[in-house]
Amino acid sequence: MPTAPYRSAIAWSLIGCAGFFLLPWYAIADGFFTGGWIAGFVTNRDSAPAALQAIRFGRPWLAPPGILLVATLAVGFVSRDRRSLGRWLTPLGAAGFLYTLGQGFAIGLSGWSWPILGRVFGALDDRQVGLGVGALVVCAAFVFLCAAGLAAGGAFRGDGFVAGSVMLVAALVGLFTVFPVVRILSAAVEADGGALSPSALAARLFTAKIWRLDCLTGGGTCGVAWNTLLLALLTAASTTGLGTFVAEFETGGAPGTARSFRLAGRRRWRRWRRPPVAGTANDHNGHDSAPFIA
Repeated sequence: MPTAPYRSAIAWSLIGCAGFFLLPWYAIADGFFTGGWIAGFVTNRDSAPAALQAIRFGRPWLAPPGILLVATLAVGFVSRDRRSLGRWLTPLGAAGFLYTLGQGFAIGLSGWSWPILGRVFGALDDRQVGLGVGALVVCAAFVFLCAAGLAAGGAFRGDGFVAGSVMLVAALVGLFTVFPVVRILSAAVEADGGALSPSALAARLFTAKIWRLDCLTGGGTCGVAWNTLLLALLTAASTTGLGTFVAEFETGGAPGTARSFRLAGRRRWRRWRRPPVAGTANDHNGHDSAPFIA
């Protein structure tokens, strides 16, 4: 029985459990590495780990990541083959990662981040600050547990390192690139109160400062859309022309100016070449010595 997938599953489950049970879940105002949070590890709700946050400080929504980590640890011990290990680890890791991030975004400094959550789950008399080292370790553990499950199931040719690298890059790109872009674009369809409003989208999309053509009549500047289009066309034309010039220059098929530049380059190269040494083999057979740039 192969042991690498099982070792990876058990190791990352233990790492995630350490982040859940031993490290502060929320960001520390004075910094994690100052060590000041250790004194209030059990008594201070701002520096307590997620397990204590859920049990002692009335934040039950933090319990599911711990339950999922214990489940992945059990799967690592009881699974009998790679396929069954992959079938369990992949959904458990993905669910843990998405839930941990989702609850962090859903509950903010003023309670529910979206009014619809308040209507569904009721009022929330609590808040959350930014996620800390404990949450970071737990999220990383879930990402690599999902990757270990994919590799155990045969994805990425069973290579756990490749699977982990791909999943880590995908998570980082999704979190720091895709999500901010989606947030910015979604704000375009929201009214001032935060509700969805197609009319607000139409008003923002067809505003005069985007499509105006005042630069053609001498009354001001053109809109952002036309400036962007002009910049794109100039960039495309200049890069295409430069690429064509370089290609013709290298292949030797360029007439006119390109050929003149090519000939000038060859002359300069010959000027800086070291002349052949008399009496060498190159001198006898009529070939030049190897070029040397001073």
